Amino acid sequence: MNEEEIYELISEEIESSSRKKGIWTKAFSEAEGDEQKAKALYIKYRFDQIQDSNKKKEVEEEELEEEVEEEVEEEVEEEVEEKPRCFYCKKDNALFYVFTPYTVANSGGKDRSEYFCNKTCFKKKLRGRVFRHESWFEKIIDGDFGLAKTFWLFYFIPNGLLNFLTRTVPNEQYDWIFGLSSIYLLPVMLGIWRSADRYEGSKIWSFLAKFSIILGIIFFIFGIIIVFNRHYG
Repeated sequence: MNEEEIYELISEEIESSSRKKGIWTKAFSEAEGDEQKAKALYIKYRFDQIQDSNKKKEVEEEELEEEVEEEVEEEVEEEVEEKPRCFYCKKDNALFYVFTPYTVANSGGKDRSEYFCNKTCFKKKLRGRVFRHESWFEKIIDGDFGLAKTFWLFYFIPNGLLNFLTRTVPNEQYDWIFGLSSIYLLPVMLGIWRSADRYEGSKIWSFLAKFSIILGIIFFIFGIIIVFNRHYG
């Protein structure tokens, strides 16, 4: 309510004799019985009262809005906390499939549920639990060795050696070395990409690893072109 509306309300109160008795009595007393002065004081006191009431309402509304915002933020945080990581690939928001190997009662009162993103992650973890192992090839393509080990040990060093060999061997031996290296490196590239998705460290390392894989794929395509031109060009 703005000032003009407040004054209109007070004017209506005076004209309709619906004045606030307490404020009018105070104004009439201070005016020493002069009705015109009493009206002027009533207008002043009533204006201050309404303005203070409006300010109080604004403060209450702001406090209510802040409480609502805090409640919304708490609900969002609770929703995030209620979405655990996949037990196999470690991605967030894993609520697709739940596997509970132990009940709460026989696990010391703790919830031992295992959450998975999808049935593929569940089957891979279950297969490892039943057979107690996964093949080396499966671990490579799934990125189970971690980003650092998969990139440096299984990709960077072997790739460097293979590049050295392809530069030093005769042309007739280049083709089969390139073919064997491709059979090895392509699954490793897939494993690096997947381990980069699950990497929990700085995102820059995940980005650089994926960027290296993209460059590797480009060089692989160039290699195919070289082999093709050598035989059919």
